[in-house]
Order: sequence, then structure tokens, then C-alpha cells
Amino acid sequence: MTLTESSEARVRLAVQTLRRTARVPLSFGGVVTAGTLRIDSLSGASTLMLAGLAVHAGAGLGGRAVITRRPALVDRYLLSSGISHEFDHIIAAEDIRSLVAVPVVVRRRVRAVIYAGTRGDRTLGERAFGSALDLARDLEQDIVLAEESVPTDRPRSLPQELRVCVDGPLSVRELDVLTLVSLGSTNAEVATELRLSPETVKSYLRSAMRKLGSRTRLQAVSTARRAGLLPDDQ
Repeated sequence: MTLTESSEARVRLAVQTLRRTARVPLSFGGVVTAGTLRIDSLSGASTLMLAGLAVHAGAGLGGRAVITRRPALVDRYLLSSGISHEFDHIIAAEDIRSLVAVPVVVRRRVRAVIYAGTRGDRTLGERAFGSALDLARDLEQDIVLAEESVPTDRPRSLPQELRVCVDGPLSVRELDVLTLVSLGSTNAEVATELRLSPETVKSYLRSAMRKLGSRTRLQAVSTARRAGLLPDDQ
């Protein structure tokens, strides 16, 4: 797997995770190459119009995020005066109302953008916005770790994320916690589901991340899933 393919895989996982954690009907995203964002990860799309869409710097909401390197948010997309509207036909077809686009910035360069959107009369809440920001930060760290650990002039002989369980197998409780996290549950929700304290949940999660050689929740879920410790995402 090349570094570009690795970034694309991380964006796909982040998009799938974002829809669950933000509890929104739609999420999507893609990698930025030579200033152009290409949407290649979708979750909850009702059409195929977003698939493969090229978003040039400055175009629409995602293009604005690429230019400013800051999150961009609109409530009523089709009525917004703060963005260009070349993608209105797609927004209308997907019945998108509110949309946030969050750039993934590594070494001052936007490497990807992830989106969360609502439909109908529903607006984006703080949970959705916060989830998008958290996942973007996780992506930034994951990309940095991947690039720092692998020489760019040759392929990886063994992906770092598959070097799992170096300190022993995951316990049943660690797997329980990681499974619920992979479904988009917060630490508080995991604690309620498993009848544990939030601090205990954090402890199990930290232990699982250490054993998996992961530094973020997103990376831990990806590593565990690829190692067959969690079911493949559907």
C-alpha cells in the first residue's frame, strides 16, 4: 500500500466513523492532490453524484476549506451567499441543508477534507461539528505518523497498523470498549452500555491503544479491524 492509498483508506474510515459519531445522515470526503479535492469516500449518500467529484480550490464549501485551511460551515447551503454554487444540483439531489467541511492539515498543507451534512429541516449541532473536528485532528496525526515511519522511496513491507498486540492480546473488556467506539459511541455512552465508570472506559481504551500500537481512537479502530479483531465496517 502506498502512502497515497494509505491516506485514502484513513479518509474512508474517518468518513464512516463520522456519520456514526456525529449522528448525521450523510458524510463524505476525499484526499487533496495538487490543490484539487476528489470525493471518493461516501456514507449515507442517496445518489452517486458525489462519487468521484473534483472540487477545485475555492469552489463550494470544501474548496473554501482548502483555501482557508479552516473549517467551513453553512446552514442553508442553497441560500448561502458565502460560497460559490457550482455544486447546487448535487446538493439539491442529496437534499442537503446544513454542511460542514473540515480540512485535514499536515505541515501547513491541506491533505484531505471531510464533510458532515444534514437533510430536510435538520441543522448541524455541536456534536456533529465537534466530531468532524476531532476526526480531522486524528487524521492529521495518523498521516504524520505514517509518513514519518516509512521511507517515501519504497513501499512498506509491513503496515505499522498491522503490528498488533505486541504487549499481549486484547482482553474481553478492551474488545467490548473498542467495539462500541467503532460504532460511534462516546466514552460516556460506552460507560453506560457496559455499566462502567467513564474513567474505567478511558483506561480500557488507553490499554487497547497501547497494545495496538495506536495513538488515536481512529487509528486503534482501523488497526483492530484490519487485524480481524473487529468486524469489517458495513
